[in-house]
Amino acid sequence: MTAGGAGAGLTSCAPGLDCWGEVCSQQTVLPCAPGYVCEENTLIRECAGGTYCPRNGSSSETACPSRHWCPERTSKPIGCAAFAVCTAPASRATNLGGVALLVGSVMVVLAIMGTLWWRKRARRLDRESAGGYLRMHRARVARDSAGNAVVRLAEEGGDADEDEDEGAAAAAASAAAEALVKRRLSSASPGEQGARQPGRARAPSAFRRTAPMQLSFSGLSLQVGSKRILDNLCGVVRARKLLAAMGPSGAGKSTFLRALTGKVMPTGGSVYINGKQENVRNHRKLVGFVPQEDILLSCLTVSEIFWHAANTRLPVHWTHAEKEKLVAQTLSVLGLEHVADSVVGDSAEGTRGVSGGEKKRVNIGIELCADPATIFLDEPTSGLDSSASETVFAALKALTLMGKTIVCVIHQPRWSIYDMLDDVLFLCSGQVVYNGPASLAPAYFEHRGHFCPAKVNPADFMMDAIAADPGLAVAWSEDPRTREFMRAQLVASGDAAAASLFVADEGGAGGAGGGAGGAVGVRREDTDAFRTPNFLIQTAYFFKRAVLQVFRNPYGYLADCLAHLSAGLIMGIAFSSELYLPPVPFEYEAAGVCAAQVDRFFCRGPIKDFVVVLAMNSAMVVGMCAVAVAVRTFGAERPVFWRESASGANKLAYFTAKVLVDCASLCLFSLFFLSSFYLVAAPRAHFTKFYYVVALLEFVVFGVGYLVSFLCSSRNAALAGVVVTTIWCMTSGLIWKVDVEGFVGWISYPRWFAEGLYIVVVDESSYDPITTHFIHSYSKEAFGYDLDNFALDCGMLFVLGVAMRMLSFLALLKTNQSKRR
Repeated sequence: MTAGGAGAGLTSCAPGLDCWGEVCSQQTVLPCAPGYVCEENTLIRECAGGTYCPRNGSSSETACPSRHWCPERTSKPIGCAAFAVCTAPASRATNLGGVALLVGSVMVVLAIMGTLWWRKRARRLDRESAGGYLRMHRARVARDSAGNAVVRLAEEGGDADEDEDEGAAAAAASAAAEALVKRRLSSASPGEQGARQPGRARAPSAFRRTAPMQLSFSGLSLQVGSKRILDNLCGVVRARKLLAAMGPSGAGKSTFLRALTGKVMPTGGSVYINGKQENVRNHRKLVGFVPQEDILLSCLTVSEIFWHAANTRLPVHWTHAEKEKLVAQTLSVLGLEHVADSVVGDSAEGTRGVSGGEKKRVNIGIELCADPATIFLDEPTSGLDSSASETVFAALKALTLMGKTIVCVIHQPRWSIYDMLDDVLFLCSGQVVYNGPASLAPAYFEHRGHFCPAKVNPADFMMDAIAADPGLAVAWSEDPRTREFMRAQLVASGDAAAASLFVADEGGAGGAGGGAGGAVGVRREDTDAFRTPNFLIQTAYFFKRAVLQVFRNPYGYLADCLAHLSAGLIMGIAFSSELYLPPVPFEYEAAGVCAAQVDRFFCRGPIKDFVVVLAMNSAMVVGMCAVAVAVRTFGAERPVFWRESASGANKLAYFTAKVLVDCASLCLFSLFFLSSFYLVAAPRAHFTKFYYVVALLEFVVFGVGYLVSFLCSSRNAALAGVVVTTIWCMTSGLIWKVDVEGFVGWISYPRWFAEGLYIVVVDESSYDPITTHFIHSYSKEAFGYDLDNFALDCGMLFVLGVAMRMLSFLALLKTNQSKRR
């Protein structure tokens, strides 16, 4: 057979017909195939670029009209896409307009980012220029209001000389606290004043009047392996008092606090609430736990953090006005009014915010906004200087005046802080050394032969004595002279009621078995009245906070949009010259032409097929962009979730709200990716269907990112997510054919995406039935795709996305359970 020109031995062959064979009697005459040209007495050849050949057979090529383009072997012109440049006769569409539009979009995004940065800088300069006036104004308000005496004391303490007499500082602290008490009493109604008398609740009107919570513990022990961390602890935490657990490093202070609150289950002993044996964890809505770390969302303001805590943790029957009054009072008590509208900030993220001492008080305020009866604090002064620590403890002392019971752990407090304490619990090697009023501790240590020298901080001296004399723990629990001395001291101090609590007849805690008033436990009305908002209400509050987080990080959000925009641009450039060309007609194979071909796909397969390569690369590129966003949704704020879930927040409401916000984001990301891809590549595919499969791909990959973020550390989650999506993309059908009936086929989201994209791009409805049949059989044989399954493809992507979220929520519940107690 002669290729091109007049075939040797060919007899007359009419134009538009394809004649095969060397002699006329052996010829097979067929109509010229679409996209081919058949000139007189000439073998068939492809239509050249810039021309087209109609389906009904062509004897000549027709030039491509204007605003159209015609690649090789096309049977009809292709309309030029918007912003594309098609100069007739065109074999390619040059999308210079699309590129220009993308550049313009990037410039607009950069302009928005620059405007936001400039406005942020202008606001910062305004605050700095007005700072001097604001400081003078606040100082004048502080002098006129006794309620700000505690905050003023901290500011004065920070400017004081290092050699300031600590006795004078202690007197000033006491005077400030007394001024605060007088102001609250003078502003209260007669009924409220009576409620603050000894033995009755002293909470201001903004706080719930629950019964006081007195804790006691007997034989509290914790052993891990052969190591005994807590050894038969007995003691009392008096209601409406500030108790500090102190001791040298390794004494078991933090472990004691966690065992008392039920976060760590002790191996022995009992805990009593108002004389009744109960687990504090069962009443976690009535207690608050402040962790040592400042677990805060850095992008929110102080008031927003307090409002979220109040909305999700206060009883559902509280009105907005009552919550507003509580939040305002919390800001006032903690001395945070001047930073109420300031973001918390995080130096690690490069965002400026409140100071370290103010963060500690915000950490306390989160629990206070839940209006608990008792607050536990694990080293609230960790990382603070002495002045900031004094401010924190002055605020804690003020809380006891409102009827709250405060239990905290502290290391070596200055004397002015120690003087604010009502009770102390000294520990050494997991044993009690002293438990009683802080004012009587120096006298007890003198009774045991340890005399504090002059000009030495008594708190530091007692800590040194504990470290030097391990026998103090034995003397407290076993020496009968200890009970006699403590009983005499308590009676002499006029606090005979405390003697029955701190001093037992046979050792241990006198109040552990019930104390004064008998075993009453937690009042039923307090528990019943504390019904927090339901799932839908909490979801709304968590959703509002998640939206705020997005708006407070515009640069990060714009960067994610630009990443998807760039990904679509790169994919568009890579596939801008690609076009799907269908197989040759069935008649050629029926005539036996293809029997001599080595590759039978010459007849049964498409001439050009880039769709599977496009699908795999799109799944990989979009997956990398999406998973990088998804792993940050939960990974960075898992400690916040642990804290909130430990306090009783609805876990499903939190997860649902975060997922809903991300669903809106992934829809926008898909639009960015597809818009830039269409502007450059101008594919012959329906935009809406293309958008469906890309958005559903993002939906699945976001679920994968959630799951990875729960199973990996936040530092490694992004890399792990990229690795997982890359490996998963190998199941798209290009590397090897995936059996749809097998397990891998059902869970392979790239395979369902590739099949859906194949259907969208091929658009088999534009071909004749015979060609369509060959397209179907070829895709099934080569890749395992069924081109009648577009609805199934979209449905499976949605199901896989939902399944990934269900697995993610399960991982959220099952991982790090000890941190959510």
